[in-house]
Amino acid sequence: MRRETNSKNELNSQKQKLEEDKRKLQSQLSHLEENCGKCLPNWVLMNSTCFYFAVSASTQRKGWNGGRDDCKKKGADLVVIDSKEKQEFIVESLKALRYNLPFSYYNGFWIGLKDEHAEGHWKWLNNNTLTERYWMDGEPNDDLGIEDCAAVYPTNNPMKSWNDAPCSHPLKWICEKEIDETP
Repeated sequence: MRRETNSKNELNSQKQKLEEDKRKLQSQLSHLEENCGKCLPNWVLMNSTCFYFAVSASTQRKGWNGGRDDCKKKGADLVVIDSKEKQEFIVESLKALRYNLPFSYYNGFWIGLKDEHAEGHWKWLNNNTLTERYWMDGEPNDDLGIEDCAAVYPTNNPMKSWNDAPCSHPLKWICEKEIDETP
């Protein structure tokens, strides 16, 4: 009788795990179906925007302009983070893709934000002035007077994940491209 109870409990446990696995797979499948044909391979969909994270080990780090040039070759541009939802999505995606690497000045990703024309006056590539701010504590600090480009890092707190760096500093980058809804 005891053996039957143990077997029944074990089978119930396995059944629950299989049901959870099925739920996860169905969720992944529905995400793939939603994304199907909307974004290129290796791009990630959020709402009506496709994102490319230059995380491959074979992708060499570049300065801000080099990262932007790569995005433009892909028909995109560096990401403009203009909402809390997008900020959280970017950081969580980085954490998932980068396996939560420890903070390093070299583990950041260029975003489309600079203050090169007027110190402290940060502007996005679309010419919008920065309103939502997700700087790490003590940033931006324009260290040595040469930090005019912004990068995002896979930090534990997505609301404190930006750092300013010299535009020539070698980092990875994030591209974004709106989905073309026309057939």
